[in-house]
Amino acid sequence: MNWFEALVLGLIQGLTEFLPISSSGHLEIANAIFSLKPAESFYFTIVVHGATVLSTLFVFWQEIKKLIKGAFQFKMNEEMNYVGKIAVSMIPVVVVGLFFKDIVEGMFQGNLVATGIEFLITALLLALAH
Repeated sequence: MNWFEALVLGLIQGLTEFLPISSSGHLEIANAIFSLKPAESFYFTIVVHGATVLSTLFVFWQEIKKLIKGAFQFKMNEEMNYVGKIAVSMIPVVVVGLFFKDIVEGMFQGNLVATGIEFLITALLLALAH
């Protein structure tokens, strides 16, 4: 991967992460456009997602600190309630990660048909939510 491809992929990640669209899906499309092999872009994808996590932690640090303080009071308060909701929202990811690992990994192997179908599903869910 050259610097231009890295720049474009980084911009795609940064511009799409906080929109209700798949930043990972858009990275897969860009990888296909640049003819990058999944093995070539795997670590770069991890790095840009990690950078997104760090930037999110930086921007929301005050709110996160308040949640952590409230949760460690070990009594039911607004913060503990919110942390509980976050924990419950992670259950589907854990289930998918444990039981469908191979299927999910296969979706990140340059399969643009699967990516397109996932985009259509997302579009349908967004339209239904509207």
